[in-house]
Amino acid sequence: MKTIKAKKHKELLPGEIRWSCNPDIFKFASTDELEPLKGILGQERALKAIKLGVDLRSPGYNIYISGLSGTGKASTV
Repeated sequence: MKTIKAKKHKELLPGEIRWSCNPDIFKFASTDELEPLKGILGQERALKAIKLGVDLRSPGYNIYISGLSGTGKASTV
């Protein structure tokens, strides 16, 4: 069996551990200036699964939705 040598790890300084976003890249001063998003962003697969569950008209099938509080689970269904 062929062994593969692991790459040497890179030691990080404390300041390199956390990513920070440069606020200068945004063209607004406050999120109050932004229009609310319409729809559910990035959840196409979840929406298809919900639609499938709703379309099943046989007894014994349920839809289970989990996620963090305040993420729009109830309003989506």
